[in-house]
Amino acid sequence: MFEFNPWRIGLGLMLAAGLVGCSGKPEDTGQSASGAASTTSPAPPYPAWATAMLGKDVKQVSPGAVTCKGVIDVVSAKHTGAHPGSEIEGWAWNETQHRPLAKIVFTDQADRIVGGATVGNPRQDVMAAMSEVKTPAVGWRGVARPISGAVTAVGLTDGAASCVLGSITL
Repeated sequence: MFEFNPWRIGLGLMLAAGLVGCSGKPEDTGQSASGAASTTSPAPPYPAWATAMLGKDVKQVSPGAVTCKGVIDVVSAKHTGAHPGSEIEGWAWNETQHRPLAKIVFTDQADRIVGGATVGNPRQDVMAAMSEVKTPAVGWRGVARPISGAVTAVGLTDGAASCVLGSITL
């Protein structure tokens, strides 16, 4: 579920394989991102707001909880050069506040923040498939420091609340 690409597969398969299974409960299918393109070029920079959070426990940054839906769609690239990292894409919806989540962070297995993603990429497919989503700006794209191992995508609200979107093995 975490590697499917809705732009290639189409809305019908996405409903069957991706959105229907996203009940807001995180899951790890055991899939890996081994098919991601590998490059020696440096990874893109982290979002400016994320740099101050790197290395912190996500519960320190956002101790509250919110209900959300979302998914990791794809690891689009692995950068092994001077600034290594993995580019990760997906979507997220804050069910509690009925809007996109404010930010996405990536955590390692110890819940330390290892990257971040910018929210706001247009995802007409999500809006078309989920009647409660009223804006296409639910897509996100970001960078996690590791190029191997497991990472978890965690959505953050403007306040001090978070939700787990899912995990993937890089």
